[in-house]
Amino acid sequence: MTSDGLFAALRDLCEIDPPRFSWQWIETHDRRADIEELIELGAATEIGASNTIVCLACDHPHSVTIEYAGDGRYRFFCTEAGYQKVESDALRQFVVNENWIASSVASPLGLRFRTASSADRAAIRIGRARFGPYVCELFFARRLSERDRFAAAKRMIAGLVARAPAVLLTTTAPELIPGEPLSRCAIIPLDDVLKITASGTTINEEPIHAALRGKSQRFAGNGIGFVFSPGFRSAVIGDQEYTFTDKQALVVEALCDAWQNGSRRLHQTEIQGTAETNQRIGQLFRSHPAYDSLIKHDGAGYYWLDL
Repeated sequence: MTSDGLFAALRDLCEIDPPRFSWQWIETHDRRADIEELIELGAATEIGASNTIVCLACDHPHSVTIEYAGDGRYRFFCTEAGYQKVESDALRQFVVNENWIASSVASPLGLRFRTASSADRAAIRIGRARFGPYVCELFFARRLSERDRFAAAKRMIAGLVARAPAVLLTTTAPELIPGEPLSRCAIIPLDDVLKITASGTTINEEPIHAALRGKSQRFAGNGIGFVFSPGFRSAVIGDQEYTFTDKQALVVEALCDAWQNGSRRLHQTEIQGTAETNQRIGQLFRSHPAYDSLIKHDGAGYYWLDL
């Protein structure tokens, strides 16, 4: 089995409504081996026995109710096939473990994930992590193709993120999501980030970095990690707010333009010309919280934004 096969099976299970399935269903599924492996990993857990089963004894498969026949035996009645024995294993029932998914993302990032309640929430908060200069809230959600569920997920995220950007990881295909995410919220397919193998899970942080910086094909020019006001008099980087004087704003704008056009670094003399000032950049930003955090330098006259 492959990591792609394991994730494809997990995605199928997550998008079931509700995300419960029986052993009988697993036995007939073309991804049976992958689903059994996911159960071993903890991505799905057993929740007790089902009281119904699909009758496969006649030409028209249909749902039937299970009867206990005594001595550990079970059966059902079909109007066409009569009484049929049922193996107890066929009644085992499983559910997707969303907490396992969230924890598999949280743990490699050093986050202490708090197990969510068993209630079917629209989204699960994974935690707040730092990616480079950006503090970011992470969430997981499934079945976002349902309009009401997507709306509920957005409401939940809006109530928790405050100033920070957010990333919503999901098993729902992006083209099926009925609407746009919140401002400063990126929706990223879970399989871009979470990799599953028989030996465990790993994560790839790069898609999150790319969304925050606006450097991915999906989020090009629209990074969610930072926001500058139209006149560059203020900025929010991650969840950190900065304000600037008119002269400082001209410097920040010049550095932002350089970052966006790919040249990235500017020499102090270039910046002074743009900002129409003779002050050295270090003097202009003396004691400013953005200096050495948002605004970086090499000590030899070159400056850049840490975005």
